[in-house]
Amino acid sequence: MNLPCAVIEDLLPVYYEESCSQESRQAVESHLKTCRYCQRILSALQQELPIQKREETPLASVEKARKKRKTMNLFHGVVAALLVIGAMIPLLAYLHYCVTIPVPILHFEAREVSVLSDGRITFQLWADDPQYLESIFYEPAEDGSVYVSPQCRIFRSIGRPTWSQYYPVALDADVTAIYVGTPRKNFLVWKQGWPLPPASKTTEAEVGPIVSLP
Repeated sequence: MNLPCAVIEDLLPVYYEESCSQESRQAVESHLKTCRYCQRILSALQQELPIQKREETPLASVEKARKKRKTMNLFHGVVAALLVIGAMIPLLAYLHYCVTIPVPILHFEAREVSVLSDGRITFQLWADDPQYLESIFYEPAEDGSVYVSPQCRIFRSIGRPTWSQYYPVALDADVTAIYVGTPRKNFLVWKQGWPLPPASKTTEAEVGPIVSLP
């Protein structure tokens, strides 16, 4: 079937780019054998237009869009992860340097309980791991007793000998009892009425000022 020139003229661009069907190609070639007008149009098309790559098929376009979407999703995921990490760093730094937690009393023992020259009661709080002695929290009770609660950082730096193995504790003589630990879990160090030896000169020198209880 010989198609009219108007139809062939519409088919010539895709014929030239080799992106038409086999049936359309045969129809165009059959028409060009006898139509000089369409031959001139094809010749002009060949001279003016460079050979271009065949247009992508719909399936290729879908695959390309899928890969692009996958890449964008991966990029957004990486950006979101970096934002989360960036937000977590200050929080972790705060928890590490500013927040402490009580240490189980099984890691401690009280040694050299004595009385200072100014009447304060002192003892050395020894730990089986220096990392447990970050700080001391004093919790007074209504009956006059005091709970000495050792504190450590949430994230301990294992193997870093920053703290001493013992912590000198000195409390005002008005206290009625001294415990290591919390009101729930503790062991008794001293209570009112127990005799105490005088502190040594070394102890007098290393103990700090009176602890102001809250």
